[in-house]
Amino acid sequence: MRKQMVYFILRHCIERDSARSEEGERLSFQSVMDILSETTLRFITLEYFYGLINFRDQSRNTLLHQAVRDNNTQAIEVFFSYDINPLIKNQKGEIPLDLAQGKTRDALVKGMKKQADSKKWSAVCNSSFGVIPGVFLGVGLGVGSALAGPSMAIILGAAGVFTLVAGIAVGLAIYFLSYDYKQAKSIEKAINSEPSSALTNDKKAPVTAGGEKRQHA
Repeated sequence: MRKQMVYFILRHCIERDSARSEEGERLSFQSVMDILSETTLRFITLEYFYGLINFRDQSRNTLLHQAVRDNNTQAIEVFFSYDINPLIKNQKGEIPLDLAQGKTRDALVKGMKKQADSKKWSAVCNSSFGVIPGVFLGVGLGVGSALAGPSMAIILGAAGVFTLVAGIAVGLAIYFLSYDYKQAKSIEKAINSEPSSALTNDKKAPVTAGGEKRQHA
């Protein structure tokens, strides 16, 4: 299954806001993506599927860029349900958010915020694999110190505290260094940043002492 072929099929569905089955039945964009997902995962891999939905054309535009240009909020919502990457830049250095306005921008921001929250939670779950063993071992050593003699209790108690702290430190390191956490922070940064084009358009001309706007040469 060639990625470029799938890209153009999905782009056609975005532009027409629908597709038709062999029986002539009208299919929603959600149905089209469900069919693609089921077919891809049955015969190929999840990584390949993500490569399909994040494929870029000759101008380096993704399907999400196209959905934004066509103001297809349904397609935007569906793409985020499949964890599309909203930070991919096109040839002009624009991410989809740079092109979005009005209701389309609202739909895009909503999807990006939801994805950021999801990735943060994923990072928390992954970091727990570093914390939980340390906690159990630390608690076990603490219980052992309570049952042991005075001198052994001090040693086991110190070891328990060290193990607990080390486990928490490992968990925090996994969390903050994980791809999901970094991606979530990048998404939040993109949402909170004004597009460069908007900044340029909103930039006001300097004002002279007489109160008139001075034109740039």
